[in-house]
Amino acid sequence: MMLAARYMLTERDSRSALLDPVACFHIGKGARIDRCSWLGDTSARGMARYDGRMLNYAYDLPALEKKRDAYARQRSVAAAPAVRALLAAGSVLGRVSG
Repeated sequence: MMLAARYMLTERDSRSALLDPVACFHIGKGARIDRCSWLGDTSARGMARYDGRMLNYAYDLPALEKKRDAYARQRSVAAAPAVRALLAAGSVLGRVSG
């Protein structure tokens, strides 16, 4: 789950856009990454592409425009605290084991 959070929050293409097309779509529309779910997609495609992981997105209508603009201008990705905690946990483990 830590690797999934890292991929979704930090891995970018040459234009600094998110690599995952689904995440790029939702974040580009103003959503925030709300939750990472292990075995959230156990379909054959979900298992093959994402090892069963699924992201849930939340659309907060009052903040939608602000989040959309933040991604368009600064490539800032909105994410729930629990998702950011996964990213931080992965960073700590990388420093400890590396």
